[in-house]
Amino acid sequence: MADVFISYSRRDKAFVEVLHDALVASKYQAWIDWQDIAATAEWWKEIEAGIEKAHTFIFVISPDSVTSKYCLDEVDYARERNKRIIPVLRRNAELPKSFSHIQWLPFRETDPFEPAFEQLVAAINTDLEHNKTHTRLENRAIEWAQKNRDGSLLLRGSELEAAEQWLIQAGAAQKEPKPTDLQVEYVSASAAGRRLANNRQRAAIGVLAMLLLLAIGAGGVAFVQYRTAQAALTEKDDALTREENARELAEQRLQEAEAARELAQQAEAGEAAQRQVAEEKQQEAEDALTQAKAAQKAETQQRQRAEAARQRAEAGEAEAERQKDFAQTETLRAEEATERAEAEAFNADIQAESLRIKNLMASNLNFKALLAGLKLGQQIQRAENRGLTSRSITLADRLRQVAKTDTLARLPPQHKLRPEVRLQAAAALREIYNYPGYLHRNTFKAHTDWVRSVAFALDSETLASASDDGTVKLWNISGELLQTLSGHIADVNSVAFAPDSETLASASDDGTVKLWNISGELLQTLTGHTDPVNDVSYAPNGEMLASASDDGTVKLWNTDGLLLQTLVWHPHPDDPDDVNIIRRHSHFNSVSFSPNNQFLASADDSGRVMLWNIDGRLLQTLEDDETWEWGSEVVINSVSFAPNGETLASAGNDGKVKIWGGNYQLLQALRVGSYRPLEPQIDDVNSVSFAPTDQTLASASNDGTIKIWSENRQLLQTIDGHIGPVSAVSFAPNDQSLASAGADGTVKLWDRSGRSPQALYRYELFPLSSTGRSLHFFRSVSFAPDGQVLASGSLDGTVHLWGRDGQLLQTFEGHEDGVYSVSFAPDGQVLASASADGTVKLWNRSGQLLKIFEGHEDGVYSVSFAPPDGQIIASGSYDGTVKLWSRSGQLLQTLDGHKAGAYAVSFPLDGQTVASGSYDGTVKLWSRSGQLLQTLDGHKDSVTSVSFSPDGQTIASASRDGTVILWNFDLDDLMAKSCTWLRDYMTNPTTPAEHKELCENEIPELRSTPLGWLAPIQRAFASLTGPFQTTPASRR
Repeated sequence: MADVFISYSRRDKAFVEVLHDALVASKYQAWIDWQDIAATAEWWKEIEAGIEKAHTFIFVISPDSVTSKYCLDEVDYARERNKRIIPVLRRNAELPKSFSHIQWLPFRETDPFEPAFEQLVAAINTDLEHNKTHTRLENRAIEWAQKNRDGSLLLRGSELEAAEQWLIQAGAAQKEPKPTDLQVEYVSASAAGRRLANNRQRAAIGVLAMLLLLAIGAGGVAFVQYRTAQAALTEKDDALTREENARELAEQRLQEAEAARELAQQAEAGEAAQRQVAEEKQQEAEDALTQAKAAQKAETQQRQRAEAARQRAEAGEAEAERQKDFAQTETLRAEEATERAEAEAFNADIQAESLRIKNLMASNLNFKALLAGLKLGQQIQRAENRGLTSRSITLADRLRQVAKTDTLARLPPQHKLRPEVRLQAAAALREIYNYPGYLHRNTFKAHTDWVRSVAFALDSETLASASDDGTVKLWNISGELLQTLSGHIADVNSVAFAPDSETLASASDDGTVKLWNISGELLQTLTGHTDPVNDVSYAPNGEMLASASDDGTVKLWNTDGLLLQTLVWHPHPDDPDDVNIIRRHSHFNSVSFSPNNQFLASADDSGRVMLWNIDGRLLQTLEDDETWEWGSEVVINSVSFAPNGETLASAGNDGKVKIWGGNYQLLQALRVGSYRPLEPQIDDVNSVSFAPTDQTLASASNDGTIKIWSENRQLLQTIDGHIGPVSAVSFAPNDQSLASAGADGTVKLWDRSGRSPQALYRYELFPLSSTGRSLHFFRSVSFAPDGQVLASGSLDGTVHLWGRDGQLLQTFEGHEDGVYSVSFAPDGQVLASASADGTVKLWNRSGQLLKIFEGHEDGVYSVSFAPPDGQIIASGSYDGTVKLWSRSGQLLQTLDGHKAGAYAVSFPLDGQTVASGSYDGTVKLWSRSGQLLQTLDGHKDSVTSVSFSPDGQTIASASRDGTVILWNFDLDDLMAKSCTWLRDYMTNPTTPAEHKELCENEIPELRSTPLGWLAPIQRAFASLTGPFQTTPASRR
């Protein structure tokens, strides 16, 4: 048996000769094709035999070998036989995919030969006994297979036991190379042969047992027939009883013999005539004694044979049980491997879909991206509801269950959705939900100036847009440009479809209204206005249209272009207020027909809405008595009737939408405006901290205040107690206290009463000098998990430990520059400090320095332990990197992606992801393996602090731009908000069923009927109002 097989290209022969000689000198048998193939041999069969007999396969990497068919065939055969493959790099080349994951050894011309050869020898000797056994067993199996699986070649006795033990150890330890299928089949066949032999032996024992008779008796009368050995196994107690009876019978015969001997002696003393009879009786007694002893011996021998048969039977049963356990173990391992593969596939699918959503956004297909995000969220929710992300169950747990139940446990699959993958999915949905204009299904680009108005045809197949470039464009809903309508000589302000969807009207600054068909043909030009026309609208019955103009009139036309009415507001001659506003009132911005075609509503620059009948008579003027004043600057830009004809909505430049109803009285004024999660503080925000048990958030700022916010982002309390900037804030684990550190040289402890504090009571603690002030500038503060000890870091390079009563417990000295961050490990026994001297130091609570982490190229400004065990530590540095360390000081990962210093790091409670905040104004989320998961871009200045909420679904970031931003990654919440936003679309009768299914959990009415309860109302609305259109905003 050779030790190694060398596969190489002929161009590398000179190097291979040197390698071969070195291996031989090191006492290895090396198979090489120039000396191990006979001249008359079949070349490939010899190659196969050489690979089979060697326990290690060395592949010499070069551009020639990786493209050689012969070399690659050798590699494939070695992989087929599960050989240990060691690549050695002679000349740079791309590795074959089949073993690109294996680390090669450097043997290039520029690499020293001796160190590389020592590495090669170490690799060959690694687990050498396992490797040799693998080769020896493989060769035996190949011979058995080649000889038609001859039973005489099967393993037996200790060889079989050793092979079984090797298979079990190889599987349990996942050793390489793995057993081949042929090896497993060969050992299994050998075990089956052993069971067959045992069965035959057991049958032979049974036959012998039936031939054996036990005879016990006095005078040759009694005999006992012993049952078969197999019966003795199943009727052990009966056999023991019979044995006891036999002993008692023998003892009885002994007693009888003794009695006979005494009788004979008495007879000899009495009469000579009876001496002979006595001697005969004595002889009979002696014979009986001899027979009894013989019976006892036979019974003992039979009992020994029965015990030996029982032990052999129990050994066979134990072997069968062991084989059963082995089969169960292998089955469970196979199941676990399958479940791991399914879990990886599941995670890969989620990641791929998250990436696809981002690609859709990059292609401006935001509506498709939102639907894809909802589908992805629903897939995750359903998977979690099926228990696919349930608690992981180890193989040992399952084997213990097998041992208890004696049945193969069937446990649910372990589709463990990795936290970072779930975060990526939530981030994709969050990004599209928060993206401006995310509902865009398509972006239509063809106009060269502002687009003032868009309108759908009633058939929902055609869309019209009006632009300041003087054109109207017709599109289909896929974004294809159908027609460009050119004819206006100035900006086009409004466009509207007739109810038949075949005709449309456009209004322009050139003072005209034009009528077109959808083929682009100009049908009519309506002239009569003397100033720009701002809006045009068809009556629901399609028999007339209205136009609103800056000339102070609304005109009614029939579809042939005939002017029917001119509506003009006339001020009351006796009302001076009317006269004062006539100039401002002269501009009409919007006009709308009632559903019954009998009334019109107009909006103008006076801030009022006017109702007219179609005969031109002013019926009513609508105004907000509380806010409307003569001469106010309020402009009404748009007005529209509701389908019931009894309600009216108007929108103005005061930021309000007003609802009018019940004789057109003001019902409600809706304030429309932007929403910021948290109102800005007036200066840099340096630190944020979530309360441990709820979503309450504290922020600390350079303005000297601490602000407390509720989970719904309302400001609860402003704490003012420091003189100068507050550099850090931290909640205590009991959720009832918080600590702050300031540039005024003090650390302050604050107490709050109740879950949502109405008042905060301040306790000024920790005086560091006789005046109660200190020259120290505290940069960081952190509670120990027990809440009884507080750590602070100072610009003088020291770390202080304090009791809750303000007593100074310890001072740690060792840093050469300011300490910017301190953090307790989850066990509370170890403390980490980060310093501008570029190091992270670990201390115990007694002040003993345990470890120094060095590796950053600039100051370290943040440090954090990963829950739950604190075995991983993250540090953020001014060098722009975040580093992950083991607690022993080993560098695990360097996270490089920020464009400026990393000022803050934080872990969620599961410890699986890490967030970093940077001077580049971004927050980045990373997996513990170093993968960048998401970049959060929203701050306008450096990010100074990041903190996860207790449920890990929200991240708070503080910035020097004076804001705190809450980033929502709650997948369920994002699903609900997205579906709420899409309610109108989802409840529309024309929406595809597969889209509605995405929100059936968030919109209950989607589950009641196919169209939901809004369907009849939607159909009525469509029938009453005609095609939907928008009205232009005032440009004044």
